[in-house]
Amino acid sequence: MDPLSACLLLLTCLADGPSSVQIVGVNVVTVGIPYGFQCIANCYPDCKYTWTRGNVTSQGHELSFQLLHVVTAGPSNIQISGPTYLTYGAESIFICSARCYPACSFSWTVSWEGQTLSKAQGSNISVTPYASTVLEENLICEAMDTVSHLYISSSLSLPVASISDISIVGDSTVTMGKSYMFTCYAACYPSCNIVWKYMGRTYEGNQVQIPIYHQGDRKIACHLEITFNDYTKIEPLTCEATNTISHSISTSVRNLTVIDPISVHPSSAGLPTGERPFSLQCVGLQNPASITWLWNKLPMPASERVLFSSDGTMTFNPLLHTDDGLYQCVVADGGPPIQSVGYQMQVNYGPYRVGISGGDILTVGVLYHFNCSVDCYPACLLTWTWGNVTSHGPHFSLQIEELIPPQLLTCTAVNPLIGVELAGEETIQVIAGPTNIQISGPGFLTAGVASNFSCSADCYSSCSYSWTLTEEGLMINTAQGNTIAVTPSTSVKNVFETLTCTAQDSVSHLSISSSLSLPVASGPDAVSILNPYGGLVGGLMYAQPGSTIELQCVTTCYPVCSISWFYGGLLLATNSSVSFTPVAPPYTTPLTCVALNPATKHNFTAEVTVGVSDGPKNVVIEGPASLEIGVTATLTCSADCSPSCSFQWTVYGKTMTGSVIDITVNRYISEESISCQAQNTFTGNTATTNETLRVSGTITAALCTRL
Repeated sequence: MDPLSACLLLLTCLADGPSSVQIVGVNVVTVGIPYGFQCIANCYPDCKYTWTRGNVTSQGHELSFQLLHVVTAGPSNIQISGPTYLTYGAESIFICSARCYPACSFSWTVSWEGQTLSKAQGSNISVTPYASTVLEENLICEAMDTVSHLYISSSLSLPVASISDISIVGDSTVTMGKSYMFTCYAACYPSCNIVWKYMGRTYEGNQVQIPIYHQGDRKIACHLEITFNDYTKIEPLTCEATNTISHSISTSVRNLTVIDPISVHPSSAGLPTGERPFSLQCVGLQNPASITWLWNKLPMPASERVLFSSDGTMTFNPLLHTDDGLYQCVVADGGPPIQSVGYQMQVNYGPYRVGISGGDILTVGVLYHFNCSVDCYPACLLTWTWGNVTSHGPHFSLQIEELIPPQLLTCTAVNPLIGVELAGEETIQVIAGPTNIQISGPGFLTAGVASNFSCSADCYSSCSYSWTLTEEGLMINTAQGNTIAVTPSTSVKNVFETLTCTAQDSVSHLSISSSLSLPVASGPDAVSILNPYGGLVGGLMYAQPGSTIELQCVTTCYPVCSISWFYGGLLLATNSSVSFTPVAPPYTTPLTCVALNPATKHNFTAEVTVGVSDGPKNVVIEGPASLEIGVTATLTCSADCSPSCSFQWTVYGKTMTGSVIDITVNRYISEESISCQAQNTFTGNTATTNETLRVSGTITAALCTRL
């Protein structure tokens, strides 16, 4: 259908006293083409029909109709949705809506001071401010009906939130103790909040709105007055402006060079040296009202060793190496106190406490290493003296090739800056050996297994070695040489054997011994699973559903074995005793106890199958469907049981046992009732099933036997 021919038309048909009134005809019409409509209703007697179209009415159940011109609706109710302001450098989205029939088309115009900046089509538009100097833009949306071509428009005046041209005005070089004024300027619209940041602190200055316009911008000025009391050489001063609408932030930084007129200098000649007098002086202002001394930023009190004078001098008598640190003076002279440039004092001291480490008894032919330690600043120069031999540095190595009488080893420390020296001495005694005897090998023995051990010692020029092996005070083996293999008997259990090595020097014939006490590891040879009463548990055991089983794993082992329980292949516990509730199904699960010797890593295993009782369930009698008089019939009773069931029959009012019975009917009856009861052999639980069998033929006696 041609959209230009579309219209909305309401036809109404009224019928007096009817039911189910309906109009039959088309729903869409075209201008200039005639159409027919019918009005149908259920009436008795006949209905009277009235048609209404706009302000026109007619009678009869039929209506002929021809539309001569187009009917349209709208546009109306135009609205622009979006933010209430624009932000320079950022896009803002606006949406235009209106009520039209059949539809509206939309066009946009963006203007500034009567000048068109941009145009767009569609219900949406993205607007970015034209320039940072634009304070406000005008946004117009025009909605036009697509048929009538009538239109309606709406407009918004949108302020542009902006911030630019931020700068700080003021000195770049400042002097401690003086006050300085700094001003921060920022071009903001509609306004900005300004704060200052200096040395980790935030300040709010005296902010003013200056009515000076420059290229459409509003300049905002913020003043800050600072009195500089702390010396930092160069420190940035930051002005931070935040737009009150867009919350965008702009900053300006000025690096301030701080000049401190007050300083601390040594007034004593020479370097600061421990155990000597030394003085510092506060220099800068003439005759200050008061001077306070700081040591590492904290006030420094006077003492018998530290004296203060009125001319700004502080004297140490004597100076100690613990006086290292930063020294400053704080001067008050009618204004704010001024803190001086600091003096970092490093006290030169020492040498103190010269020490030699490395041993004082040496064995001929063995290389020894010595270290010399000293408390000194700057680092001392160290010189070693051993007879006619000298060496420099903190380390010294010495190997003596023959027996000599005791001799001094000397380390001399010299402070290279102040020339003070101090010596440390060690008297060295030389022996021919043996010394430093050691036995190497495993920490235990294993019954029936050979274990190898070796013995070493420092001797000049060589050592001979002998071994003894004792058990509970009795010698059981001897050997010569520096190695031995020890194999305890397999019958040995829970004992220690003592292995002793004796080294004898081939020159001095002196000897030295060392011993090891070695436990003999044995087992596990067998593992048993016991119940709480100490009874041995066989290969299969049963428990009732939901009950708790308590068992113990017992073995002979040295050292004590570790015990691990596994249930269904998964680790259950790591104690010798275990308490658990079996899981069903499955109704039989393996339970394993593993004993592990921690020394030999040998293990032994015991296993029991744990069953969970179940049933009887599904009791069934199997056999012929009917009995014949005088003919023997075999009947079988079965049930689902764990571990097993016993069976009891009731036939002719008598009882029989067994899962299979033979029955012969020898009396005339029409049917025979038979019951079978299954009883769980572990829990005693029972279940019964009954069968009624038809009997045919005639005989006077009956015989029943059990298989």
